[in-house]
Amino acid sequence: MRMLPAIPSQAVDQPTNPLHFRAHHATHFNTAGGLVRVWSVPWRRDDSKCGGPEMSLKGRWRIVKMDMWDRDAIDLVEPGFIEFTKDGTGEFGFIAVRGWVDCRSTKRDGRSCVEFSWEGDDEGDQVSGRGWAALTPDGTVEGHLFIHMGDDSRFQAVPFAGAEDRDAP
Repeated sequence: MRMLPAIPSQAVDQPTNPLHFRAHHATHFNTAGGLVRVWSVPWRRDDSKCGGPEMSLKGRWRIVKMDMWDRDAIDLVEPGFIEFTKDGTGEFGFIAVRGWVDCRSTKRDGRSCVEFSWEGDDEGDQVSGRGWAALTPDGTVEGHLFIHMGDDSRFQAVPFAGAEDRDAP
């Protein structure tokens, strides 16, 4: 089998999020010709991601309620949160689960919404899944988080700035 040298990539910032890293590199196998070529794919984001013009879910949200777990469990390691950034990524944490999201803006029942896939860890074990989050009329967020081949739960979140008001038991 003949190996071709790697094709140099354009100079781009190397994201630290594991989802970005995987999307940034690709491998092409051409078994018919016996060639293997490895290259970097330029990283691009567009307005259909979390930071699109209609997106108002950007920011850090405090998870205050989940169907599957009580508040003490949600805040086991740190206060539960979900965060969406303008570049279409984000992260969340609750109990001992930490995840990094790749999201797309959309509408659900006429409301701003994001749908996302995610991967992360749960006490050191690799986990992944999907989810969605939507703004409610009162300015809070409701959503649903799915762990691949595991639990799933609806959640409610408030802006971190107003989270203290709702943190009282």
